[in-house]
Amino acid sequence: MPATLQVKLLRVLQEHEYEPLGSVKPVQADFRLVSATNADLGELCAAGKFRKDLLYRLNVITLRLPPLRERTEDIPDLASAFLRTFAVRMNRTIDGFSPEVYSRFFAYGWPGNIRELENVVERMVVLADESIIGKHLLPEELRSPALAAKDAIGANRQATVASVREQAEKECIEQALCEHGWKRGETATALGMDKATLWRKMKKYGIMLRTPDSAP
Repeated sequence: MPATLQVKLLRVLQEHEYEPLGSVKPVQADFRLVSATNADLGELCAAGKFRKDLLYRLNVITLRLPPLRERTEDIPDLASAFLRTFAVRMNRTIDGFSPEVYSRFFAYGWPGNIRELENVVERMVVLADESIIGKHLLPEELRSPALAAKDAIGANRQATVASVREQAEKECIEQALCEHGWKRGETATALGMDKATLWRKMKKYGIMLRTPDSAP
């Protein structure tokens, strides 16, 4: 950000007013600023490239978002969301990715982070010729021999993520059943699913239906 723009932004944050282009009167501004950067602003301040007073104004609440390679547990949800978006946009019927694709997703380093994952999914949706996307549609960098050795690790990680999700879903269903007196109709409504789906999940997780008197 140029130094002149830093000064202007600092003034807006301090005074809560700005002068529109061509105007000679300041305008009051009531807003909340959410900013993001991939640079180390502390280092930029030390180098004289970023104003310390502006950094102090911006740095009220800091959230560090790790790179995708450090939070691979998010990959299945992100990839599925991108898949649904592009499938609808391109009018394609695609159900998901093969386990081999997820293994490569987990093994890859994602230097381009989420945007790179989004681009990879879009490419695969464009090229897809079946309802399940296979690893033959992966771009070259995700099909390299170097990643093949990591496939087993990726597969194990995928299984772990699935296990954690299932355990969380089971606990959520059990808690909702307790809160609603083990009444399937009310519980299903609270969870945003129909009774048949709730019953199927209860059988899947071995949750036995109890009467209100027998509930703990």
